[in-house]
Amino acid sequence: MGMVGLAWGSVDALLPTVLQQNVGDMDRGAAVGIWNLSRGFGPLGQLEIGALATIIGVAATQALNGLIFAVTVSIVMLAYRRRANHRAPANLASQHIGGKSMVPPVASTDYTGNTAADGTGSDITSDRTAK
Repeated sequence: MGMVGLAWGSVDALLPTVLQQNVGDMDRGAAVGIWNLSRGFGPLGQLEIGALATIIGVAATQALNGLIFAVTVSIVMLAYRRRANHRAPANLASQHIGGKSMVPPVASTDYTGNTAADGTGSDITSDRTAK
C-alpha cells in the first residue's frame, strides 16, 4: 500500500502540469475547472462503486462503470467534433470572450523583443548585458 501511495503522489504532482501544458490558453480555465470538479466528486464515485459492488459484485461494477465512462467520453467527443465543425473560419481569427471579440494585437514580440516574425525588427534586448 505504501508503494502505491508513493507512486500516486508523484503522478498526482505531474498530472496538473501535463494538463496545463497541453491545453490551449483559451481552454485552460475550463480544463482546470473540470479537473478540480472531478477530484471533488471522487468520494461520491467511491461510495457508488462500494454500494453497487455489494449488490452486483466487483467485476460487474467495474464493467458497468467502464461502460458508463466509455459512453460519456463518446458523447463528449461527438459534441466536441460537432462544435468544432460548426465554427466559421472568420471566427477563428479573433478570440471571443463573453460574446465580444477581442481586438487582435497590432504587433507581437518574441522573447527577445524582435517585433518582426523573421527577427528583423528592433531588438530591445541587444544593449543589455549580464554583469
